[in-house]
Amino acid sequence: IQRTLRNMSLPSFVLPTITDNEFGWGPADVPPQLKDIPFAPFNKNDRLGKISDWMQQQPRGGRFPSQFGAGTGMFQYKHDDDESSFSLVDNRPKPKNKFRTKTFVRRTQNNWNNNYNRNGWRGRGRGRGGKSWQNNNRKRWGYNNYENRDFVRDPSVDLDESWPLVETFEFTELNEATGYRPAPAENLVECGQLEYYDGKFDRISPKQPIALHRFETRQHFTVTTSQDPVLQRLADQGVGNVYATDTILAILMASPKSVNSWDLLVRKEDGNIFIDKRTNSKIDFLSVNENWNEPNSGEKDAINAAQSLAREATLINHNFSQQILMKDETGVQFKEGNPFASAVEKGSELASVAYRYRKWEFEGIKLVARCSLNGVCKRKGESADNAFLVVRALNEFDSKLSGNVDWRQKLESQTGSVLATEMKNNTNKIARWTAETVLSGADEFRLGFVSRVNTKDSFRHSVLMTKRYDPKTFAQSVNIKVSQLWGVLRHILTSLRKMEDGHYLLMKDPNKTELQVYDIPSDAFDHEDQEPEEN
Repeated sequence: IQRTLRNMSLPSFVLPTITDNEFGWGPADVPPQLKDIPFAPFNKNDRLGKISDWMQQQPRGGRFPSQFGAGTGMFQYKHDDDESSFSLVDNRPKPKNKFRTKTFVRRTQNNWNNNYNRNGWRGRGRGRGGKSWQNNNRKRWGYNNYENRDFVRDPSVDLDESWPLVETFEFTELNEATGYRPAPAENLVECGQLEYYDGKFDRISPKQPIALHRFETRQHFTVTTSQDPVLQRLADQGVGNVYATDTILAILMASPKSVNSWDLLVRKEDGNIFIDKRTNSKIDFLSVNENWNEPNSGEKDAINAAQSLAREATLINHNFSQQILMKDETGVQFKEGNPFASAVEKGSELASVAYRYRKWEFEGIKLVARCSLNGVCKRKGESADNAFLVVRALNEFDSKLSGNVDWRQKLESQTGSVLATEMKNNTNKIARWTAETVLSGADEFRLGFVSRVNTKDSFRHSVLMTKRYDPKTFAQSVNIKVSQLWGVLRHILTSLRKMEDGHYLLMKDPNKTELQVYDIPSDAFDHEDQEPEEN
């Protein structure tokens, strides 16, 4: 056996010849056995598919059929010849049922004639050709569905990829928060000066409007929490453990009703929480038709663009809050003066506004906030106290673009209908106003209705009407539960207190119904203090 094995030839393995390219990468020459194989040229813009896809399907038509996975060049598998050669043995047409066809045609004609005679000329009723029939079939067949596509909103601030997400508040979670009403607030400090309300604004109507004046020399301040000297003084005294302004708290309380993106800065140190706004933040601008079912996607420079309308609404509120006051009569002066009087520019004067620094205690939270008052009203009777006011104004820019409710025609006779339409289109804004009124402890809420003189002119306006509301009655009329507002705020503040000391960014997601909290470095937005703000 050993001799036989010696005489047998053993298998051998020879390495293939490898051509080395000394001047670059890849093969230096094409092997002889591959020279005559054809290839399919391609462009970098072409979508490359498989060499041979046996599972591909024929395109269903269309102007630009997809070529992905269809193969390229002569390597593509084609089966057109196989299908064209196939045919049925019996290719005679199927006989038609004449009786069924006639019955079907007759039945259709009878229904058409009945609808035609019943509904009148050219289908004015609900038959075929009528408006209801057209609307139903437009919805059924997707008529103009391209107009109902999702509108992508931009975030209020650019996020850094290195910022970790530490907390998320779903709107469903906030809406399910248990309603809560804290104990009455304690007034810590009152400062500023208020002027009396002018009673002539109670008698104006859409038929006898008053032109809205511009108070360009009166300066309004929207100072953030960390820059308020009174709040810093109270924080040094250890009065509370959460500090904010009424604007910031109202945004949090009405957050489940917000659509646009916004953000706040949260700083927690030594167990105290300070909630601020960024230098370039837009939370002080009032949105217009934020909750309308048709988002405003027009050009940024147009007068009816979202930014232009927000700027217009904010200026209207500033001017309206000063015009309804009597300038010749001395108002109410609190113990301390306006804390921002030293920042008034030359040639300007302070707007008529007073500040209340109030404190609430609930579940271990000591909340201290700066709240604003806009005026004071004399009550009847010598012993009656003055009523402090919060003044706001709704504005109409074009009734055709906001529900086809013309204020000049329906405001006086159908005030409730107009307010209901505004509540549907501006739910978040009205909820914020309700929260600010509750936080300030005002006795009355004055709501003005301001409209453009011309729909194409955003600088001239008329005051059509002013309504007086009790804060509780107004909240009920716009279907807002005050206990729910407090429940949302308590839920958010309780979660923030559980976080570690540091700096956080609380942002409303632009395209989701949720709030997101990111852990950010302490100098994340220091560059905004050095750069000029862009309007």
